[in-house]
Amino acid sequence: MEVSSPETTRIDARKKNRPYQTIPPADVYVIVPQTACAITVYRRATGRMPEVFTDPAGSLEVEPLKFSAPFSKLSARADLA
Repeated sequence: MEVSSPETTRIDARKKNRPYQTIPPADVYVIVPQTACAITVYRRATGRMPEVFTDPAGSLEVEPLKFSAPFSKLSARADLA
């Protein structure tokens, strides 16, 4: 899970995501921006196609890690949706 700043969002989404694709245990890569109301998830099972979550009432579930959290707890900007 990466918390990205506006300056590192592109690096996290492109440059860091690619190496994670080659690490067998890294089935899921999550980017939580500091300044945007969106969480991006890349899953090995979906070919690393980005899933973008923007619903502040929703939740993020990462099954391999048995991790679940409300969107509002992950994004400081969830109140701006």
